[in-house]
Amino acid sequence: MQEVCHLLTPSVRPGLDWADAHRCQGFEPWSSRHRSWQHFPSNMIFQPHSDRTKALMESSIPVLLCAALHLSMVSYGLTQPGSAEEFQFLATQGFVKLSAMQEMRSSPVFVSEEWAHVLAWDLFVGRYVYLDGLAKKIPTPHSLFFTFLLGPLGLTMHLITRAVVLKDASSLTKL
Repeated sequence: MQEVCHLLTPSVRPGLDWADAHRCQGFEPWSSRHRSWQHFPSNMIFQPHSDRTKALMESSIPVLLCAALHLSMVSYGLTQPGSAEEFQFLATQGFVKLSAMQEMRSSPVFVSEEWAHVLAWDLFVGRYVYLDGLAKKIPTPHSLFFTFLLGPLGLTMHLITRAVVLKDASSLTKL
C-alpha cells in the first residue's frame, strides 16, 4: 500500500479507506499540496475581476504546473513493474473498448495519471472560458463551475451564454 498512498485518495482506490490513508507515510489529503490546484478554479469563479486572478490566469503558469504534475505521474507510472504491459494494453485496447478502460481503472498508477490528465485539461479549458469571458464581458462563473465539474458541458454552457449575451448565434461555432 505504501507505494500508492501518496498518489491516491480512498475515493479513487477501492479498499483504501481514510483510516488506511492516514497511516500512509506522508499522506495528508487536506494538505496544501493536495489542495493547491483548487485555487485556480476558485479564483476564476469567486474572484474573476481580481488583479491577482487576472495576472495568474493570463499567464500559462497554472496550465504548465498541471502539465508538470501530469508528466510526473506518467514518469512515475513508467517506472513501475508491469508498466510496459499496461501501456501496451492501453495503446491496443484502451482506446477502442470501454471494457478495457474499465479494466485499466483497477490500476492505481493509471487512475493517478488520468486524474492529473483531467485536472490539466479542465484547467486549460476553464482558463479559456475565463479569459474569453473577460475579453467579451460575458459572465462565466456558472460555465466555469460546470467546466470543473463536468468538463465539456461547461464549455458548451459558455458558448451558449456567449451567443445569448452577444446576440450572435454564429458565435456558437467559434472558439
